[in-house]
Amino acid sequence: MEKRRFFIHLTSEELKALERFMQRATGKKQWRARKRAQVVYFSYKSKTPAQIALELKLSIRSVYSHLRSYRQKGIKGLAEPIRPMKLSAQQVTQLTEISYWAKIVSNKKQDIMDLRKRWSFRKMAQWVFDEWQIKLSSERIRQIVYKKIRTYP
Repeated sequence: MEKRRFFIHLTSEELKALERFMQRATGKKQWRARKRAQVVYFSYKSKTPAQIALELKLSIRSVYSHLRSYRQKGIKGLAEPIRPMKLSAQQVTQLTEISYWAKIVSNKKQDIMDLRKRWSFRKMAQWVFDEWQIKLSSERIRQIVYKKIRTYP
């Protein structure tokens, strides 16, 4: 039975690219990418997955996952995945129009009271699934509606 490779072996160019990646991955939104890069770097420095997990406060499963991702995809495997939006711009507009939050912006008080009785974010999520077969959580619906309202003309 073949022994599993725990350590990452990097060439000097790969090491420089990894160090540049860690330097660029600063800020709140990229902390996950920085952690993944640190996992690879510590593995290169001959630390075991258990040591890496303890030092970075990750699970061993996550450490193995990050190492596997790096082996398969290289430095691109460390970057944050880009998740496309599931709703088109037209669908977002339609969703905002049916929500009572858009009615609050337009100050139609009677419509607000009627819509509050009928719609909630949970009901809107169910409506999106029934109408377009797209599964979104009620929290995601709330985020979409609030974002649209902030940019409302």
